[in-house]
Amino acid sequence: MSWPHGAEDDYHAPRRWPSDGDDGERWVYSCRAQGRQWPLGYCSARCRHGTPDEAAAHYRQYLLDTARYDGHWRGVAYRCELCDTWTDRFAQLESFALHRLCPAHLNREGLSRVLKRTPVAESR
Repeated sequence: MSWPHGAEDDYHAPRRWPSDGDDGERWVYSCRAQGRQWPLGYCSARCRHGTPDEAAAHYRQYLLDTARYDGHWRGVAYRCELCDTWTDRFAQLESFALHRLCPAHLNREGLSRVLKRTPVAESR
């Protein structure tokens, strides 16, 4: 059985969240699949993000707080996403995305720079 795959289906993104009364528009970073939607990371139905960018920044904070910086490939090397140096190291996000970073950039600051350049939805 399959389900529709439109612009609003099956991906992570900031989305308008149902409002509890007249408190204005709210945005929450969430996942939508098969017609269901749920918040991701630190976002919850209680979040009051006023813009999609605020919701994405909240999720980015979660990704940075939960990232692991101990990834190591054996027998292969890739270019660091920041400086193009060959590396066999990577950071892994809670969303299972991997980011190739050399030892100089394999830290929170380096990963933060990568995530600012990459739309959060691509780091899922």
